[in-house]
Amino acid sequence: MTATTNTNIRELARVLLAQDIRGLPIVNEAGEVVGVVTRGDILRALVNYAPLELWL
Repeated sequence: MTATTNTNIRELARVLLAQDIRGLPIVNEAGEVVGVVTRGDILRALVNYAPLELWL
């Protein structure tokens, strides 16, 4: 299972939780792995960039 550089962060989170996996390889158009997104990456993004309304 992989995701692309254009995959929405919410979809990444859904897959990680639904499949109970800790990370997902990210591939480019050629199918080459260009990175990995982890649950921690998504949590960091939430803490640092989420709208304040989420915390109320």
